[in-house]
Amino acid sequence: MSNWVSAAFIALATAAPASDPPKSTTPLGSDARIPVLIVSGSDRFHDWRRTTPQLRSMLEATGRFDVRVVEDVAALESRAVTDRYRTIILNGQADRSMPGLRRNLTRYVHRGGGLVAIHWAIDNFHDWPGFSNLLGRSWQEGVSAEEHGAFEIAPTPLQNPITTNLVPWTTPAGEAVHYRLKGRAPISILATTHTALGGDQIPVAFIHMAGRGRAFFTPLGHSFATRADPNFQILIARAVEWSATGTVR
Repeated sequence: MSNWVSAAFIALATAAPASDPPKSTTPLGSDARIPVLIVSGSDRFHDWRRTTPQLRSMLEATGRFDVRVVEDVAALESRAVTDRYRTIILNGQADRSMPGLRRNLTRYVHRGGGLVAIHWAIDNFHDWPGFSNLLGRSWQEGVSAEEHGAFEIAPTPLQNPITTNLVPWTTPAGEAVHYRLKGRAPISILATTHTALGGDQIPVAFIHMAGRGRAFFTPLGHSFATRADPNFQILIARAVEWSATGTVR
């Protein structure tokens, strides 16, 4: 991943219906690229119509990923959809889950599927307490907090391919971080920051092992300027590869 570079935006492909796997002229997994599914389509506070194609374009520009998109979280109810991918990226926010979604996503991750959640995806599935066990943490209304500003990001000493050789960096102004998140599942913190109200050592990147699956979360990504920052893009590209394979090439 050392030659990874950011890329120009591309148009978002039309999402397939939730009952069918996403379509492409090239069979998924027919080359060495890692098949990845971005789940988007709703977010009360963020422009997912802008961030989703940017995320897809950035990942595809690395040459490491074959990326498809669905715009309905109900797609996660279907094994025919989820089992085609090595990792699933949550790039949106949906208040409600469905029993089939909960069962299938838990099965998918516990059996080795990757899960990556970006920024407000921490607030998914208010009716599913077990989501925090799958991701590692989740948002708790009335307890969790968000703070806005420019943040100095410092990798921790923990050895992990996601943060190997990453240097400290500062986000653009207008970024957001979360703290006082819900959950007691063991997490490994890869990077931290300081906030005026939350104090020092606020996690801004962590990983969690759920069964055989690997999960990653970062609260960063509120600001489109941050999403366009090469430091953020390297972090996300590495996290997606690690969640899918356990390593970074």
